[in-house]
Amino acid sequence: MKIENKKVVELTYELTVDGKVVYRTTEMTGPLDYIHGEHMLLPKFEAELEGLEPESEFAFTLTPEEGYGEYDPKHKFEIPKQSFEIDGKIREDLMQVGKIIPMLNSSGMVVQGLIAAVNDDTVTMDFNHPMAGKTLNFKGKVISVRDATEKELTEGLHGEFAPKEGGCHGGMTTAVFMRTATTSAAMARAMRADAATATDMKESATATVRVTTDMRANATAMVKDMKESAIATKTRLVK
Repeated sequence: MKIENKKVVELTYELTVDGKVVYRTTEMTGPLDYIHGEHMLLPKFEAELEGLEPESEFAFTLTPEEGYGEYDPKHKFEIPKQSFEIDGKIREDLMQVGKIIPMLNSSGMVVQGLIAAVNDDTVTMDFNHPMAGKTLNFKGKVISVRDATEKELTEGLHGEFAPKEGGCHGGMTTAVFMRTATTSAAMARAMRADAATATDMKESATATVRVTTDMRANATAMVKDMKESAIATKTRLVK
């Protein structure tokens, strides 16, 4: 069976960036699995796998334009430390250089922000994707290909599209290769890992508090293909 739309694909892979192997699937992480053609991975990545069969090996390179775009310094912002104040106390434990903080803007979109610097009165946050500006070199092997079930097509392979409490739909988890922002269940789920470990960053953590912070009104979108013209003027940490 060949890889095509509506097929569940399972594969192992290795990712090399700047001459370093930054991630590979292992027995512990397990292979990457996804439904082909459901726009969960980078389009060029899926295109390179199109037509392959189980046991097929692959090797290809994605340019920054085919991946996460070029690094944009305008996606860095100074946020007041008061934005991290909880019950009258500023949460210094959240303000650690290298930590990735998932935030929600007023549109409910998840925006991953890397703490780049902690200053006297502000925190510098970088909303570029961790792999922005990087050339991505992949090689791997297709393990299996099968038809997706109707339930998987409706709810997602791991329930990511299933209705959530309150009627919201949760297809917004990402990864390296989810098209929006990421929550990594395990780097095993590959491209859904957003390469936090791949760039020697500290492990991504979901904040346990909610805060509100003022952002620049004229900021451009922080996530590739997030069809917004500006970062919302108020954001909050994701619980």
